[in-house]
Amino acid sequence: MSAATMKEMRKCAAELSMEQTAAAIASHEAGEARFVTSVLVIDPAKKWNKFEFDVLGPGEELPGPLLIAARDAPAPAGHTQQWAGMMFVMGKAMDITLWRKN
Repeated sequence: MSAATMKEMRKCAAELSMEQTAAAIASHEAGEARFVTSVLVIDPAKKWNKFEFDVLGPGEELPGPLLIAARDAPAPAGHTQQWAGMMFVMGKAMDITLWRKN
């Protein structure tokens, strides 16, 4: 299995703001990984976002800066959509788009 196909999973608190959630993703990506997807997790005691990352292999570039926004928000100038789906933000399930700076 090559490094590019290795996956990592991380938990992210459901109570974070959009900015804090984006910072949590960016922080993990700085360790040479690329965000792939998010899944809502609810157990009897707590809810959280489960993020999946691809581990980058030698020579692969780190992903560019990101931001997340509500899916119905206008596309930010100079950004390309990377992912869209559900995430917990401020404790509520929201339809989110993750954008990458060009």
